[in-house]
Amino acid sequence: MSFRGKPRRGVRALAVTTVSGVVGSLVGAAGLMAAGVGNAEPASLTLNYECPFPLIGVQQVETEISADIPREVEVGEATPEFDVDTITTAPPEATEGLSLVGATTIEGEAVAESFVEAPEATLDVQVPAEIPVQDVPEEGELIVEAFGSAPSLTFSEAGNARIGVGDLQLTMTPRDADGNETGLGTFDSECTQLPDQDNILAEIEITDPGEPDPPEVPVVSDHGFEVAQGDVLSVGAPGLLEGATPGDVDLTAAVESGPSGGSVDVAGDGSFTYEPDEGFSGEDTFSYTASYEVDGESVVSEPGTVTVTVTEVDEPDPPEVPVVSDHGFEVAQGDVLSVGAPGLLEGATPGDVDLTAAVESGPSGGSVDVAGDGSFTYEPDEGFSGEDTFSYTASYEVDGESVVSEPGTVTVTVTEADEPDPGLDVSYDLAGESYINAADTTVALNGGVEANVDLQSGDVEADLQLDRTSASFRVFWILPASAEIDFEQVGTTTGTFADGQLDTSSEMLVKLPRVSVLGFPISQGDGCRTAEPTQLDLTSEPGFSPTEGGALSGEYTLPDLEGCGLLTPIVSAYTAGPGNTVDVELTSRSES
Repeated sequence: MSFRGKPRRGVRALAVTTVSGVVGSLVGAAGLMAAGVGNAEPASLTLNYECPFPLIGVQQVETEISADIPREVEVGEATPEFDVDTITTAPPEATEGLSLVGATTIEGEAVAESFVEAPEATLDVQVPAEIPVQDVPEEGELIVEAFGSAPSLTFSEAGNARIGVGDLQLTMTPRDADGNETGLGTFDSECTQLPDQDNILAEIEITDPGEPDPPEVPVVSDHGFEVAQGDVLSVGAPGLLEGATPGDVDLTAAVESGPSGGSVDVAGDGSFTYEPDEGFSGEDTFSYTASYEVDGESVVSEPGTVTVTVTEVDEPDPPEVPVVSDHGFEVAQGDVLSVGAPGLLEGATPGDVDLTAAVESGPSGGSVDVAGDGSFTYEPDEGFSGEDTFSYTASYEVDGESVVSEPGTVTVTVTEADEPDPGLDVSYDLAGESYINAADTTVALNGGVEANVDLQSGDVEADLQLDRTSASFRVFWILPASAEIDFEQVGTTTGTFADGQLDTSSEMLVKLPRVSVLGFPISQGDGCRTAEPTQLDLTSEPGFSPTEGGALSGEYTLPDLEGCGLLTPIVSAYTAGPGNTVDVELTSRSES
């Protein structure tokens, strides 16, 4: 007997869980008008059901239903969905019974019978509901909470309405901890509400709101605007709707009848554009309305009139034609004449516009390049001398049309150039020495200089040739070392001779074709050289004679070496760096 009794308690618990979920949904369907209604009040109802189940027969369950339901609704007022809570309680034996059949959760579906009694009709509602997965407690009462929701209702007659709850149709499945069905499987049960129970959840008074006030007809104003011929009148929002009533609705403007002297485009927000026809002047009118919609019907104003005065535009004075001047310039053969702005436009009129200069006809004895601002360059052809001419114009734009002057004439006199002074060509022998700071040694310097001295400008150009020399030094202050040194001039030596003083600047690549330590070569070949040319600046004492020569001295920095083999860093350490000096004597070869 004990074996049969325990399964019966388990099925009873299953019934309790099912009723809780379904009743929550069906009452939601009947009482749906709670959400969004200002007079919603709490409503609750407790009902008992008898449900037949496998093995244990008919069982009784108790369900408490609660919801917020309005006590008053107007005719024609749609009630939105609302939520209903249900709580079902079963004794501890129900929990024990579910545990004995191995159930840890239960779930299912149900259909609930409910009704809404209204003045116009009684509505029977069948509400399907899903019973979500519910955990079965280990012991104690089995309490199941469920939630329902329902669609909207709209009542068409005034009076009283009642919301009631009826019977249930259940489909349930208990499952074990692995999610598998228990021995009960899935079963159906038709639950009957016990008699002599008050199954009315709520009563609602349906009131007649009476006839609504007719919508307010919009009222618009007449408007006046002005625009010049050839222009477009553009008026932003609210535009035509400025001052229109009612002000608490979204009015839409529209053309009622169009203008006769132009075209108009009216936007819904009241902004518009009006463009007069070409040549039209005077008053032009169009009418418009304002409207808004109420329950799908348009409420339209009486038309308002808009008067646009199109003013005549006087014909503009013809643009002033520019006037330019003739010009004369002089340039020597072989030179380029360059004249800056305003150049050719000097004295041109009108002066209050941006004139643009341009060549009308080019010169015959040279070439000219004229810029828009009047500046220009003229270059005579090689060998040409005498007068050369070219013509030019000045212009500016008015309404996309160019206004051009009559041509002006430019006369360029090209004078014959004097034969240039070739300057003084002189050759020097060079002798002296250079102190290498990094190696702490002095090397002899010998060679020659071929120079040209411009006695007028003082400019000097020269070719500097230095003979191979050698240096002796010690590596690590102990090991005797020697190096052969070559010099390769980069470019031309340049300088100036002024007030008896000569200043020159040369660039030289310094090469070490052979470097030896203890008599053994550690680097050979033309690849061992400074990574970049050495800048050598020399200055004479006052009294230097270009025809005789004199002494020069200076300091220089030797760049790092490259291409000296594995010992490049060591060799470079004894050559590269600042603090190097040069002292040489130039002797004119014509004097020797």
